[in-house]
Amino acid sequence: MGGGGALGGHAREALIGAVVAAAQLEALGSARRAPAFAPALARFIAELEARRIEPARFTVALRGWAAAGSRRRAYAEDLAALYAGYRRRLERRGRLDSELHALATLDALVLAPERW
Repeated sequence: MGGGGALGGHAREALIGAVVAAAQLEALGSARRAPAFAPALARFIAELEARRIEPARFTVALRGWAAAGSRRRAYAEDLAALYAGYRRRLERRGRLDSELHALATLDALVLAPERW
């Protein structure tokens, strides 16, 4: 994954919009219609990626936070689904967003510092 450089801003916005539109959201269903929802989700995802938190790890952490039967459960599942959906769509495109591209570049330099 990652051919062709980082996904541009407009393409990322479109991708986030498609993820939000396609998601089956329970707790965040009405919130998704707010104009600030998709941009806030994009910033949140960027933060998770910058910290190298993969969707599976995020899902496990959220499920631990939202004990079974609690009111947090639906919220946790919605957030996990949005992040996982975004990363799946990125993978299908064979692209990286700017955060993942930066991390991949840093990793490559750690493995081969002479390339600097």
